[in-house]
Amino acid sequence: MPSRRTPEQMRILVTRPAHQAGPLCRLLRESGFRVLRFPVIGIVWRRLNDDEAVLLRTAAEQELLLFTSVNAVQGFTDLLRDRDLPVPRHLLVAAIGASTAAALHAAGFDQVLAAPPPYTSEALLALPQLRGLEGRPVMLVTGEGGRGLIARQLRQDGVVLKVLPVYRRVLPDTAAEPLRQALAEGDLHLSIVTSGEALANLQRLAGPRAWSRLQELPLLTVSERLAETAKRAGFTASILVTRASDAALVHAVVGWSEQITRGGHAHER
Repeated sequence: MPSRRTPEQMRILVTRPAHQAGPLCRLLRESGFRVLRFPVIGIVWRRLNDDEAVLLRTAAEQELLLFTSVNAVQGFTDLLRDRDLPVPRHLLVAAIGASTAAALHAAGFDQVLAAPPPYTSEALLALPQLRGLEGRPVMLVTGEGGRGLIARQLRQDGVVLKVLPVYRRVLPDTAAEPLRQALAEGDLHLSIVTSGEALANLQRLAGPRAWSRLQELPLLTVSERLAETAKRAGFTASILVTRASDAALVHAVVGWSEQITRGGHAHER
């Protein structure tokens, strides 16, 4: 654990996808930290097959659109634009997290629901607006794979659900040497990892020796479920949990660094 370091002496590992890491890295640097960008998930936008293209054209006919991520919003709106289809601004739309809700507002949707804390699929499904939809058409806009909890629960509730996957996650071709060198030199102090898939990919990309060193560093993540996954994966230092927004992540890093600077220890939450 680092002790009595100033922010500019602390280097933070950011594992967000390359096209999404910029704002978080900028906020960290503005707060005085150094950053090592190491994307562990790549996003590939899908080309729709004929059936999916037909499904996209029915978006405006749905009772509700559900979006699981910012990438889902971007992929969906890009597909509409590519086909000269209007954004169905009048529809009720729902998002798991605050960042996804903000992306929906930015895309022009007028009625946006957001899951309350802790910003999970379970929290989204508990919204009263998602009850009483039996027999109603609902579209889930998402990526390939994932937990599948939302789709299973809605179908059990009798919802006429269509799933539109607009992107897929892949293991990127990220060079591991900068990470390994930073770890070997003791020049890395905290890692930010925001999904189980990202954690697994980090292990694959880092290699055994670097992974062993990463397990000894504090970890900042976004759910108790992921914190438990990290513990089972062998992380032994403090594991901090916060919300998934860039601002919340930076606030948590600042709080951690202030405790370290005072010579204390950041407590697991």
